[in-house]
Amino acid sequence: KQWYQRRVRAALNIINIVFLGITFLCIAPFKQFWARRLIQIQTQLCVALFMGHIAFILLGTTTASSSACVPGVVIVQYLFLVAVAWSVCASVTLYEKIVNALKSFGKQDKHYFVKCLAGCWTAPLFMVLAAYITSTTMDKTSLPYVTATGELDDEKTETCWVASPWKWVGFMIPVYLCLGINVILFIMIARIIIRAGKSGSSTGHAREVKAIMSIATTVCLPWLVALLMTGPKAMAQIFQWIFIIVTALQGPTMFVCFVIFQEDVLTNLFKLFGQEPPQALLPAKSSKSTKSAASEISNVKPTTAAVKKEEKSDIVQVKNPEYNKPVEQEPPQHQSEENIYSKVDEEAPAEKDDTIS
Repeated sequence: KQWYQRRVRAALNIINIVFLGITFLCIAPFKQFWARRLIQIQTQLCVALFMGHIAFILLGTTTASSSACVPGVVIVQYLFLVAVAWSVCASVTLYEKIVNALKSFGKQDKHYFVKCLAGCWTAPLFMVLAAYITSTTMDKTSLPYVTATGELDDEKTETCWVASPWKWVGFMIPVYLCLGINVILFIMIARIIIRAGKSGSSTGHAREVKAIMSIATTVCLPWLVALLMTGPKAMAQIFQWIFIIVTALQGPTMFVCFVIFQEDVLTNLFKLFGQEPPQALLPAKSSKSTKSAASEISNVKPTTAAVKKEEKSDIVQVKNPEYNKPVEQEPPQHQSEENIYSKVDEEAPAEKDDTIS
């Protein structure tokens, strides 16, 4: 069973790596996407996952007694912590874009991406190395840093992985802290979008919703499943298979969300070959919105034309009688009004004459 599981995991990881590489190549080389903060963060997330899965495959070829076990474990933990850290940075970016857009009055931190770049690539290294250095100062016989029992504590396996106390201190606890932050931000963003939808205001946050769903399914879901692998052995084996499948879907899911569902990225790829993307590959919401917009425009034009015609017809109806009969009737009214004012003007000086006399 362990041999069969390793074969399946290796095959799925290769598929995952291929899709992560394709996603990176579809976005990173083009300068028009460099100025967009969220796409930059998503690209870094793809890079971290791409390198992490390659390191994980290489780690599977070593044993706990090998000299490459400890460096391999440190590198794998570091790269996957980097990926989780970039997911937090993406969630904060979405929160700032949706919730705090009005509070900041459109102002953006010019060094925001540089801060994320420094924090997401250095903080995980500090956590992993702190756990490893702490383990070297203690008794290696009672608290070893690596173990050969595997993820399910199976004594028959000889896989290289971090031992139980240190995997929680330097890896699992930071991962779940980041996942907790993501969940809180997702809930806050979802409340804003739901309230805007109930109020009838057009939010236009389809791109952000896609980004949230991609992060939730690619980064958060696998580690939530991994938490269930610590139960009884029978249930742990079931959730281990689910973890393998969900983890293997990270690359395909990112390719669909970051390339297929991104109209500008998809259009840019087709323009390289001098073609336009077919309607079948465009997102359903965008096609519906364009159709609805076209229908609204088609509906608006006749009404405006009708109003203009009615206004013109009213003007014609008013002008014709003015040049015929009403013109003859209006002057007497003006004359009568002028006679009234003239009488008042005539009476006024008469009263003044009486007062003077």
